Amino acid sequence: VYVLPDGYQVSDPSLDDIKYLLNPTFTPETLRKLDAGSQGPSYDLHAVAYLPGFVGLNNIKANDYLNVIVHLLAHVPPVRDYFVCRSSERSFERERASELVQRFGTLMRKIWNPKAFKAQVSPHEFGQEVATRSGRKFTLTHQADPIDFLGWLLNTLHRDLGGSKSTTRKGPEKFKNTSIIHEAFRGIVKVEEDEIVAIPDSGEIGKRPQFDIKQDRRRLIESNFLFLTLDLPPPPVFQDSIQKNIIPQVNLMTLLMKYDGETKVERSGILRTHYCERLPPFIILHFKRFGSNTFIEEKNPTIVNFPTKGVDFGICLGRAKREKLGEKIDEDNKEIYDLLGNVTYSSTAGTAKDDSQWKVQVHTRQQSTANSNDISKNNLTEENIKKDEEKWFQIQDLIVEEVNRQMVFLGESYIQ
Repeated sequence: VYVLPDGYQVSDPSLDDIKYLLNPTFTPETLRKLDAGSQGPSYDLHAVAYLPGFVGLNNIKANDYLNVIVHLLAHVPPVRDYFVCRSSERSFERERASELVQRFGTLMRKIWNPKAFKAQVSPHEFGQEVATRSGRKFTLTHQADPIDFLGWLLNTLHRDLGGSKSTTRKGPEKFKNTSIIHEAFRGIVKVEEDEIVAIPDSGEIGKRPQFDIKQDRRRLIESNFLFLTLDLPPPPVFQDSIQKNIIPQVNLMTLLMKYDGETKVERSGILRTHYCERLPPFIILHFKRFGSNTFIEEKNPTIVNFPTKGVDFGICLGRAKREKLGEKIDEDNKEIYDLLGNVTYSSTAGTAKDDSQWKVQVHTRQQSTANSNDISKNNLTEENIKKDEEKWFQIQDLIVEEVNRQMVFLGESYIQ
């Protein structure tokens, strides 16, 4: 700290808190403790308790779509650790990384700061850089679709971190990741396309039109993905006995059957089957909730039922399909995933995007080392179990509130 314009340095311990606020520093071990909440709550200057990483983000005008994506990425451990620790070491500045990378790293550090003056963070600087880099496609003053912003942000960060732009790598090279973004989220999906053709009408009265599949035009397309899109079933047309529309529900495993390699999806005269060759360590799911007809934009209100732990994504590997193609499959290999975060959407009843609100639900994680010590000492008391069990929080702009884990799936999930 220097006094201007005289230019002499001031060494005063009372300024340390301000210096740390301007440049918070972290180590991976510190982050793991904050992540598990084992250090307890922090307190701001007004003695208000808060948990680092679970703080509100200012909604300057209409940037709640940006806030939920930032919170979602802030709770993916390898991505968070990479940006927080490298930003703390000023590695991005030395490597002359892009302004977007530097501001994203700074925002991550502010969110996880255990010595903040206020229990809230402003994403204004990051949002301004996003608006500049995206050509005003994503701004702080106009609503946008979070999945569009997520796709743009992940791809832009990947390129800015020196990631490969090639999507046609073959052999062992196609499994190599060239940035932390691809290391966490990149998977490989294969799509088999069959063209549907109409059989010429024979002229026979009462005979229905017939269609066939052109086997000689079958194509197998392989591509990378950063998130998987799941199609929701159409809502019911008819009303129930009390003249109210039934809100349908669907199980997550039913939606994942789209990628089992057997389920066929028809669109624009093309019959497609999907299956994943490789699943990433962290899978992002997008529930396709919005559509449009000739007149208005529509929202699908279907509720997705999902567990928060132990979801087997092995169905997405299309084992039966790959066996037919002669690929070697390990039947004992299960792809088990736990839920890290859930983005939900709400709007005025009967409308698609009137008075829209985006919320994100994230949780603390248990500290496995503490649990193993308790088990070894036969110290499984009710107090210890409650202390170590995860807590779920719902964050909407500056509002942070604890929610029951069993109530998480009741909202209209959009991204997980």
